[in-house]
Amino acid sequence: TPGLRVSVSTRDGIVDGARRKLAHVAEWPSPDLGGPDCASVNWHEEGAVEVAETLRDKGSGVEAGIWTPKAASLFVATSWPWQVERVLVELIPGVTPGSDGPWAAERILAALGMSPAPVVVHGEERWTWPVLRWAQAAGYDVRVGLEDTLHLASGREARDNAELVRAAATTEPSTPSQWPVPDPPG
Repeated sequence: TPGLRVSVSTRDGIVDGARRKLAHVAEWPSPDLGGPDCASVNWHEEGAVEVAETLRDKGSGVEAGIWTPKAASLFVATSWPWQVERVLVELIPGVTPGSDGPWAAERILAALGMSPAPVVVHGEERWTWPVLRWAQAAGYDVRVGLEDTLHLASGREARDNAELVRAAATTEPSTPSQWPVPDPPG
């Protein structure tokens, strides 16, 4: 479809190893020749900066995927916060440190600081809906889809992506915590 921007993922697991990933991305055509307009690069993954540089040099935009406070710190220590199209804060139970999605979001966002790029916040699995409500209340852009969860907030299985989006659009925001984020006790 003319005018429709196409974004893809470069996450680990699509191809094995950072070198193979970089070689694969280096083979992609530029957007004007049918390559992706933008690609998500997870900052905790080996070779993230090199993948981002390769995309930029081809004329593709970069979305920074930030899953942990450490990844946020690595990201802000580079010049990339001023070069990405947006930052995607991803909260994944069992991967992102913390027992609660909104708590984990606050820690990542505190490490990220004031981003010059737009920030989108989303949770996966059991954190999807609590994170969505928290992020809405805190004023962040959100995303939801079958990649994140198969279930509505009620626990019922969603029929499709459209039902998840409709549910997100009608979800009431929760009350965000107070900023700045205090250090944990102990």
